[in-house]
Amino acid sequence: MARTAHILLAERDEETAAGRQAAFDKEGYDVKVTTDPDMVAEAVRVQQPDIVLLGRFKGEGTLEILEALKADDDTSSIPVMLIGMRSDEALRNRAVELRAADILERDRSSNEMILTRLQSVRRLAAMRSELFRRAETCAEFGIEADLSQVGVYDHAETAHLLMVSESSEYQADLYDALLGKGLDAIIEQAPYRAANRLDDQDFDAVVITATLYDDREKVLYLSSHIRNNTRLFNMPMLVVKDEDTDPPEMNLYRGGANIVLPHNKDYGALTTYTLLMVDRRRLWNSVTEPFRTLMTDKIIDADLGSVHSATFFEAHLKREVKHALERDSHLSVAVVSIPTAVRIEKDYGRENAELLLSRIANWLSGMVKASDAVGRLGAYQFGIIMPATPEKEANQVAFRIAGILQNSEFALGEEVMEAIHVLVDCGVSTIQPYDTPKKMLTRARQAIG
Repeated sequence: MARTAHILLAERDEETAAGRQAAFDKEGYDVKVTTDPDMVAEAVRVQQPDIVLLGRFKGEGTLEILEALKADDDTSSIPVMLIGMRSDEALRNRAVELRAADILERDRSSNEMILTRLQSVRRLAAMRSELFRRAETCAEFGIEADLSQVGVYDHAETAHLLMVSESSEYQADLYDALLGKGLDAIIEQAPYRAANRLDDQDFDAVVITATLYDDREKVLYLSSHIRNNTRLFNMPMLVVKDEDTDPPEMNLYRGGANIVLPHNKDYGALTTYTLLMVDRRRLWNSVTEPFRTLMTDKIIDADLGSVHSATFFEAHLKREVKHALERDSHLSVAVVSIPTAVRIEKDYGRENAELLLSRIANWLSGMVKASDAVGRLGAYQFGIIMPATPEKEANQVAFRIAGILQNSEFALGEEVMEAIHVLVDCGVSTIQPYDTPKKMLTRARQAIG
């Protein structure tokens, strides 16, 4: 069975570690355990896990391990989640300074909660891992990538928040607390206006307060708007709610919240977790930006411009298959066929067919994650490599792409007066034991309906 991610769990209590290992294994994670605090840094350096789960060790042991990991070039960009921490503002602040990916205090460190909060960190880890492999393939084409700034960002830079809250004393106090931490916040009372503002402006995080929970649909609407938007889907979202309000906490996580906190007067915790989310956003940006800089003339399709060439796609798929088989990790490939382009070439000429494909290529590049490599496979076909993506999720991506393209209009040259609607066929395959790139692409093509 392909593994969702590889985790190093550092936990001093052997019984607790064994219980977590068994629970995470059931959810598809490969978990290695160490209970010796003196061995954690070396184990991370050797194993190169996707994520480190760092439990509470005596004294300042946990923070000392975190600091050592972040000071080592070989481990500094690996996300580290602190679990089972005591509720202490100074500890939280120091953990944020040391770039912890998440902090779960003792009363919120159940296996279910850790697995829930692990989801967004896992996506970040997958993006980081893919970036280094993409750079290796680019090196084969003479492109040298500078990845020294991955995981590097300015803590002092002012963060811009969107705070969604009805007018209340609580709102004012939280707003003042955020300003006191140097965070710039804009308040919107209505989730619908907040969604419009997110579309028009750039923010580092979204904070939603509990006073909106009289209307659960509005809150879930905003969550859905963020997570289903290719520009916003990685926007960190913190939700503050009363314990007895609807919807339940786990439903908020399923709806897209990154962190859900109780509605109380602990403004120190709220602002610290907000800072943590801002840092996660900046870390994400430091990982995704190099993908754009790697797209040079040496690896893009000369005719379409915005997707990889068939040669690069083939080389990178070979590396992804090798990696997935070695690490026993998920990998999916989609083939997107545009049969409409055949008719366009017949009726209006090759130039208009290429213009249509060029515009579709632009759309495809904007509808997938930076870590998903889009390339041209043939005259009227595209391929999408989706690392760390199981088949079900890959099919959802393919169906969403097909739906958007088929419900859109494309303008061609001046001699083509009508707007063009396209037919899109998609097929998906996922990695199998002893697989090859050719076999994966063949299965994806065979899956086209």
